[in-house]
Amino acid sequence: NFLSVQAITVQGLSDADNAVVQTAIQDNLNHTPFYNPQRNLFFLSKSRVRQQVSSVPAVDAIESIRKDFGKKTLTITLKPKHELFLVRSTEQVFDIYNDGILKGQAGLNRDAWESVQNPSMIKIDLGGKVSNIQNGNQNQFFSKDTVNYMIKLQEALKGITGSPLAYFSIRIPQLKDQQAFLESQQQPVEDPTAASSTASQAADTTETPPTPEPQPAELPSVDVNLPINADELDLILQKGSDPKHTFKVIVDTKENPEQLVQRLNLLLSQTAPERYNVLSYIDLRIQSRAFVCLSGTACNH
Repeated sequence: NFLSVQAITVQGLSDADNAVVQTAIQDNLNHTPFYNPQRNLFFLSKSRVRQQVSSVPAVDAIESIRKDFGKKTLTITLKPKHELFLVRSTEQVFDIYNDGILKGQAGLNRDAWESVQNPSMIKIDLGGKVSNIQNGNQNQFFSKDTVNYMIKLQEALKGITGSPLAYFSIRIPQLKDQQAFLESQQQPVEDPTAASSTASQAADTTETPPTPEPQPAELPSVDVNLPINADELDLILQKGSDPKHTFKVIVDTKENPEQLVQRLNLLLSQTAPERYNVLSYIDLRIQSRAFVCLSGTACNH
């Protein structure tokens, strides 16, 4: 047919993703009746092309759609998505695109997640055992609002001197019970009979087999509705250069990120070094005040 599309060129993505986009457009045209004017390059709707291109998960934005009537060629230039969030649950680690869509499982385990130092990615700890996360390119893992807030907050936190962001911890209702459960498992449990047992060992020389250590209770699996919309966040900030020396800041995502960081920066600038070194957490959820908890105090138990 006169001016029918003879070739489709896709630019901007990886070779594999370019081929996926090209196939999606070509398949759509192939299923169009021969008498439909959309087969004609002149009448081909750009909105129709955009709809097909946007269905491919790797596409972040369409930069241009050009028609070359001389060569009967359609050329599409795209901007790719990139992996921005590295998310771990108690059992898995996931790669999440910059728009909050789940890419799939990451090529590392949960323990390796802790040692990842990649300034171009934001690490997030779900702090729970999630049962309904499915691997699939169309899954919206984080809501748009949560994605935008974390990106803005991460950028604003670059202005905090001496306390770089280590990772975010998501605070959502379905996982709060699990977070409390995990924290309770980390608390050392004192044996009330330990003192009397130690005293009696001096008089009793009879060897007794060691008592097996009690196994921690199994963490129940929780169904989390996707996409995740975080009303609150925990910011895990690093003290100085030691990645294992951290403190937590609890924030409400309704507060403007820049204003929140200003409040935090003011508080930290007025904190003496000896007090900073024993910071356990700071609660900033009330905008007019801040609650500070130090290690070894009642609020830390």
